[in-house]
Amino acid sequence: LRGYDAGPPVDAGEAAGLLLRSVMPAGASIPSDERARISLFRSLTVDRRLLIVLDNASSPAQVRPLLPSGPGCVVIVTSRDAMSGLVARDGVKRVYLDVLSAEASTQLLTALVGDEAAADAEAVDELARRCAYLPLALRLAAEYAAGRPDVPLAEHLADLDAATALDRLDAGGDEQASLRSVLAWSYQRLAPAAARAFRLLGAHPGREYDAYSVAALLDGSLTEARTLIRTLQQAHLLME
Repeated sequence: LRGYDAGPPVDAGEAAGLLLRSVMPAGASIPSDERARISLFRSLTVDRRLLIVLDNASSPAQVRPLLPSGPGCVVIVTSRDAMSGLVARDGVKRVYLDVLSAEASTQLLTALVGDEAAADAEAVDELARRCAYLPLALRLAAEYAAGRPDVPLAEHLADLDAATALDRLDAGGDEQASLRSVLAWSYQRLAPAAARAFRLLGAHPGREYDAYSVAALLDGSLTEARTLIRTLQQAHLLME
C-alpha cells in the first residue's frame, strides 16, 4: 500500500482494483468507480476462503474499505502505525514487532561481515548497539564494513558516531536502502504539530524526557504535550 514509501500511498480504490484482479476471471471488467470496486470486492469475498496481506499501510482509513466481508477470510496488515482505530472499531488483533535482540543483532553482523567480526566480539557488540538493533541499519553497517575489508572493525565505529551514522548507513544512493530516507518516510506522514514536536525533541540534551519537558520545549500545555507524545508513540518514533 506504500503507506511509508518514497511515492504517494495507494488509495483504497486502486488497491481494490488490484485485489479484484486476483479473485476475478482473467479479462473480466473491473468497475472504474472506487465505491463500486470496493462493493464488488466485498461481495466476491463473502463465500471464499482467502488470506489477504495489506502491506505497509499508512492509516486505518486506507485499510478499512479493503477488509473482506466473508467469515472465511483472514487479513494481515503491516504498518508502522499502531492502527488503534482498527483495533477499537474492527476487532483487529494487534501484534507488536520489536527490534532485534542484542544477541540476534550480533549474530546477524557476524554472519554478514565474516571472520573479522568473529575475531572482535567487543566491536561487534558496540556496532550493534550503535545501530539500535534495527535490522536495516545492521545490514547497512555490515555492508559498509564488508566493503572495506582492510579496515579493522573497531575503526568503523568511529565512522558511525551519532553525527554521521545516518549519512554512512546508506547503499550508494539507493533510496529504498538508506536509513535516513526510510526514517524520513515516517516523519513525512506526521501532522504539522507532531512533526514540530519531533524536531524540537531532537534538540533536547538527553535521550529521555517526560511530558513536562515536552510541554516546555513546545511552549504549550501539558495536555497538548501528552497528545503529541501519544501521536509519536503510535508512529513508533518515540518509545516509552
